[in-house]
Amino acid sequence: MSIPKSFIDELKAKNPIESVIGAHVKLKRAGRNLTGLCPFHSERTPSFSVNSAEGYYHCFGCGAGGDVITFVANYERLEPIEAIKFLAERSGMTMPESDGREEQFARLKTRILSANRDAAKFFHKTLVSGKFAEKARRYVLERGLTPATVAKYGLGYADSEWESLTRHLRGLGYTDEELQAARLTAGKNGKVFDFFRDRLMFPIIDLRGNVIGFGGRVIDSEGPKYMNTPENPVFIKGRNLYSLQIAKKTEADSIILCEGYMDVIALGQAGFENSVAGLGTALTAEQAHLLSNYANEVYISYDSDEAGKKAAARAISILSDADIRTKILEIKGAKDPDEYIKKYGADAFGGVLRESGNATDFRLSKAQTGLDLNDNTDKVTYLDRAARIIAELPHKHRIIYTSEVADRLHIPANQLQTVVDGYLRGNEKNKEKEAWRSIEQSVIRQSVSETKAVHAENRIWGYLYRNPEIGRFIAESFAEESFSTDLSRHIYTKLTKCLTENDEFDILSECDPSMQGKITEIMVIADKVPVTRAEFESSVEIVKNRPKKASEMDNEDLRNLFDN
Repeated sequence: MSIPKSFIDELKAKNPIESVIGAHVKLKRAGRNLTGLCPFHSERTPSFSVNSAEGYYHCFGCGAGGDVITFVANYERLEPIEAIKFLAERSGMTMPESDGREEQFARLKTRILSANRDAAKFFHKTLVSGKFAEKARRYVLERGLTPATVAKYGLGYADSEWESLTRHLRGLGYTDEELQAARLTAGKNGKVFDFFRDRLMFPIIDLRGNVIGFGGRVIDSEGPKYMNTPENPVFIKGRNLYSLQIAKKTEADSIILCEGYMDVIALGQAGFENSVAGLGTALTAEQAHLLSNYANEVYISYDSDEAGKKAAARAISILSDADIRTKILEIKGAKDPDEYIKKYGADAFGGVLRESGNATDFRLSKAQTGLDLNDNTDKVTYLDRAARIIAELPHKHRIIYTSEVADRLHIPANQLQTVVDGYLRGNEKNKEKEAWRSIEQSVIRQSVSETKAVHAENRIWGYLYRNPEIGRFIAESFAEESFSTDLSRHIYTKLTKCLTENDEFDILSECDPSMQGKITEIMVIADKVPVTRAEFESSVEIVKNRPKKASEMDNEDLRNLFDN
């Protein structure tokens, strides 16, 4: 889709990059730029930088980068055209008319969401009044769910027939290709059949109210206990959470993170609507950043078995990276929140929340697992593990926990403090090294691992970024084949196209999103260490005189090579 440059410029002006990114990432001022934890990978030391003046972001850790459109596309998992629409709606702008492949893909996503909505209605109606859904209705009653809860969460039933949903959605005008793209159906040997059969259905709804997928639980048949919609153009498991669209509407400033959908629904029915669950995968950094937008504190309510403890430990680390306080629910006398509430009631579960231990207590307890503190060898092991944990805490917390652990080990607090201080010094050194490595790794990659020609090409583009008036000189001095990398050839092609059409050239906006991370890397370096005119001219000569690779030589070049 071709969108006028004037529209894109206005779109960016009405959607300042620091405002859009700041809605998802906690940014802090650092000189001219803003920094924060990257939303695209898990990290403890901020390596994500936003240059609001120039309208771009770049992560030194994972290499992500681009403008406000690229950020929305990557964060929301949208196509570029959809990201533009998203920002247009955000700022009250009307999209220009268009068509093309991107529009076709956008229409497919719209059709998938529509099919999902109609499937959810079909499943719900089947559960409520379907003649073959008696066992599903009985199961729901046995689980203690009220009709109001069934309606609130949109629960449904996929019957055991092979084509019930397929026939219904075909009757509504959906094609087999659309249904398979939505993963509502599957195909084998030329036959199309329902993906979910004989399962209680849980629609998964995003923050905009779209049904993006389903979870299906077996009732009494064979097969995996839970099945989720496979990932597709509208459903990415690691980017969404079950029932977050309900949890975000509550007045609570905390969220209860559960393992299963039924736990969430049981808690919601008992009045704890600030409950969510993952979608069949371990908690991801992206989900943690999503939670940070709606809560300062998360209660982790995972199973108490070893697998649950490991998952909780991992979740604590990821939530900590997102600057979220965590507490661990210790549910005694029941295997999960659903069973606990049935046994003891909602008030008792509220007491569990109030008495929950914090993440540090959980980690220290876990560190003691399998150790006998009456044994000196085990005591030293625990001292080492505990000191590592305490060294990661804020100063005031370190004072409290140093005293507590020292009492537990029956040693003077100053002896434990000596070990903690050793890890503190190590942590500070590591943080400094990590920060330096993050900020400087782009320069290191260029100066050490890249060829002389590539380094020169990047200096040319860095100079162009700071001096756009030099564009015509570059266009006239080179040909596409003058450059050694796909990135440089891509930039050169876009530059000459803009000049031919008498358009202004913006090195970031004009280039493909897949190239923007590398381009913002060049821009960051050029902002920190501007390329001088002399360095630019030297780079031009290097690129002009670089020897061709064998793969770049034509027949004439090869003949000349052998003649010489």
